[in-house]
Amino acid sequence: MTAEGLQGLASLPALRRLYLNGHGLTGERVALLANSVTLQWLQIPGNPLSDEDIPHLASLKNLRILDLN
Repeated sequence: MTAEGLQGLASLPALRRLYLNGHGLTGERVALLANSVTLQWLQIPGNPLSDEDIPHLASLKNLRILDLN
């Protein structure tokens, strides 16, 4: 998934659930989703995220479910 693609997804006004399996997301790319104000459910299994990447998700104020597995 490209940075531009993630920015486009994050800007969707009705985005509530997002599933991205094995798209090579890193903390830098996950940070691009931080602009989503409606995202509630994020499933991103199969991506090489580390413990240092997770804080990038802290700004997702409406996030209720995070699935990394």
